[in-house]
Amino acid sequence: MGFVVENRKNSIAFLKKVNYYSLSEYISLFLNSDGKVNNPGIKFQKIQDIFEFDMKMRDILFPCIHRIELCLRKQLSSHFCDICGPTGYWDLNNYESSYQNKVNDFIIKKLRPYDSASNDIESTEDGSGNESTSHGNTGENNSSNIDEAPYPIWEAIDKYTIKMLSVFYESISTKGKKSVLKNMGLEKNDYDRVVGWLYCLSHLRNDCAHFSRLYGAESPSKNVAFYQSIYNYVPNKKLLFGRILVLKHLYPEPRDKWNNGPAKAIESLVNEYLSSIELDHIGFPEKWATLLYWN
Repeated sequence: MGFVVENRKNSIAFLKKVNYYSLSEYISLFLNSDGKVNNPGIKFQKIQDIFEFDMKMRDILFPCIHRIELCLRKQLSSHFCDICGPTGYWDLNNYESSYQNKVNDFIIKKLRPYDSASNDIESTEDGSGNESTSHGNTGENNSSNIDEAPYPIWEAIDKYTIKMLSVFYESISTKGKKSVLKNMGLEKNDYDRVVGWLYCLSHLRNDCAHFSRLYGAESPSKNVAFYQSIYNYVPNKKLLFGRILVLKHLYPEPRDKWNNGPAKAIESLVNEYLSSIELDHIGFPEKWATLLYWN
């Protein structure tokens, strides 16, 4: 026996709009290893509801990520330009010595084969945080061995992936990190946690951009100590709620705007689908609604 279809017309209309491969990620949540439904009485509407919950959740989270990215790019660019000049990012001596090799591998080498007139960087980060970079025109006329920065920092930084932004942030001085966070309106004493937060942000961004399943998905984390120390919250491997807490702390707007915007929208969405979703499958603890908001 498969899933129970109560409204055939509604189910057909839904299936006409959704790629089966995308939906199969959600169907798999209710299948045994032999491919049979683990609960023969389960309704297809439940799968549809979870799929729509995920879609609406991504619609809430992705604009938050976009705001964080924009502000972080701006503040990192401004800070580095003020300290080292428009092209100082190309000089490894301007970075903390212990991170110079990492900057060279993750930033300089990725920018070096390009010139701003004829090439673009198209880079994606896979689910493990690795990056694959597709080159534009790589003919002999390209400046593949240039010793000078191909463009100023305010242009270069728009080509950075979140992984590159994370390396860039990690490689500047503690004073610089605190200055960047202060100018973003964030807690400057969180400077040492932000690298882990950006790692989390990178994965979440890719999941939202590529319509990956959030519900019931396991995700890596470098932030367990943060969850425990600040929220007394020990996440399971299904870390959607933990990822939302990271967005809360990185959101570059006054706290009341987080409360009245994303937090309120998330609470409303979860309550709308409570009859179809399992909170444990998205890592939401018992007092999730309290933790979601700034006091």
